[in-house]
Amino acid sequence: MTYTFHMEKSKSSKVPLFWNKLKGFYSSFKKSKWRYLVYFALFVAYLYIYFFSLCGIPIWGDAPFAYKDESGHLVAGWIMIISVILAVAYLIYKAARRTITFSSVSKAIIFIALNAMVYYGFSMPVNSSLNKNDWWVGTHQGSHWEIVVHMWDEGPFAEPPLKADGTFDIANQYYQQKLWHYSVTLWAKFHDLFLDGVSSEPIEYFVNIGWGNFTYRMDLAFETIKIFQAMIAFWLYFFTYKIFERLGLKKWRLTLATFLFCFLPFYAYVPFIYNNDAMSLMFALMSFYFALRYYRSEKLLDLIVTAVAMGLGMMSKINAVLFAVPIAFIFLYDLIVRIKYKKGVKKFIFQMCVFAIIVFPLGLWYPIFEKTVYDEPFGYVLYPGDEYSSNYIDGSFFGVFDRYIGIFTSDFFTSPYKRDWGATVPASYGNVDFNVWTGLFKSALFGDCSVDTWHEGPLSLVATNATLIQNFWLMAILAFFILLGSKLFSLVLHGFKKANYSMLILLAIIFLTAYVNYVYFCMKFPFTSTMHFRYASMFMFPVFYVLAAKPSPIKNDDVPLMRQLEPTERFL
Repeated sequence: MTYTFHMEKSKSSKVPLFWNKLKGFYSSFKKSKWRYLVYFALFVAYLYIYFFSLCGIPIWGDAPFAYKDESGHLVAGWIMIISVILAVAYLIYKAARRTITFSSVSKAIIFIALNAMVYYGFSMPVNSSLNKNDWWVGTHQGSHWEIVVHMWDEGPFAEPPLKADGTFDIANQYYQQKLWHYSVTLWAKFHDLFLDGVSSEPIEYFVNIGWGNFTYRMDLAFETIKIFQAMIAFWLYFFTYKIFERLGLKKWRLTLATFLFCFLPFYAYVPFIYNNDAMSLMFALMSFYFALRYYRSEKLLDLIVTAVAMGLGMMSKINAVLFAVPIAFIFLYDLIVRIKYKKGVKKFIFQMCVFAIIVFPLGLWYPIFEKTVYDEPFGYVLYPGDEYSSNYIDGSFFGVFDRYIGIFTSDFFTSPYKRDWGATVPASYGNVDFNVWTGLFKSALFGDCSVDTWHEGPLSLVATNATLIQNFWLMAILAFFILLGSKLFSLVLHGFKKANYSMLILLAIIFLTAYVNYVYFCMKFPFTSTMHFRYASMFMFPVFYVLAAKPSPIKNDDVPLMRQLEPTERFL
């Protein structure tokens, strides 16, 4: 009897023993540095299931994809609703077990935002008269699209087209850095290997515009680029969240900043503009994050990742170099501290040499190559038109204040979305947005689109609630200026001795770098198309930080994410 009882007890204990091991494994997994790669792998698997079940099934008729069918985007809508239900259920479960934290809320917010991004980006064909979204084929023939098609036919090192005089034509987008173009072309080529069941018949639309070899199979291969772009978006969310952590936000303040950047529409649509902006921003964010990590760790590996990410960002689009300004401040501050305490100066100089050896060749080889082979001027940017173009902005007519300084000028209140095109005259009020802040704000919400044209499919929800979305972010902007003013007043009231000057300078450098570059760009190219949030995406850090940070002056002791140095040394 004793033996039998012992065996029964042993069997009954197997379940809790297994459960305890499972809980132990999950607890270890949550602390692992590699958990985000697992999350990313699961996200990619989800993207493939989503795409090939809703977007990638060829159907008969004029529309090559099932997602243009009513049932396709209805199912996608239900997937979005279910994702919200799952996130809420997760929070209810955590609350019932009394384990809910602000970190849990942040994760739920990011989960919903990633699903919303996929729902938005993968639904674009529903809202277009073409078989691609409005930023891809048709309205922008030539552009980045033509480069990708050219690489598909001629290989990754396809040369620019020739002019009549035999010189290379670097106009359009051929002057751009090409890492993104190489990447998406190879991505489409890879998926083309597995699309044997798709029709190889030419698509009539492309035949009519001179691309007779563009088939349904090739079209589907290019459509898989949506998956690639959504993968980039995952890391946009991840690195922005981690940067806020590194800047000292925590608990509900980190959750607030997370909410703001997750539901700024810019994050949802920028990957699906289908150009090199999203990839460049991803690598720039990665570089900035690892620069913050390097300041704390002093590890050469963190510095190498910073250099590689910055170089790859510049290979995607030269705009990534803007993030080098705040990164340079971090390095300079670190050097000053080391010199002051006569500690680790030689090590730092050696590491900076390693950084330079990596970042300069990686980031600048392509402009040098273009200059050598195609005689492309350094810093060349295609001029969008002339003073008689319908999107030209006559600065002398609108004035310096209305154009570059004033926040709520008359164009701000005319529509919730940016009006890029007006009358074909040099200047006029009422039919085109002319203020740089108006263009920045409206493009952050709806890009370059006029949402009142979205009458069908998932994006009709955006059109229906456009004014509500605009008003929410208008209140956020007002809150930003009120809080910024109150914090500056608090600094004056309590004295500047308690302030973390290094943090304040870093935020100011980020803001001024974004503003000066953006205004210079708008002055050099006075067209509505240059007024866009993707040219000043660095604004997100100081704005969201001010909205979420403490109202009192930031003390050095409030920011634990730093090396264990003397209080006067502390930075981040």
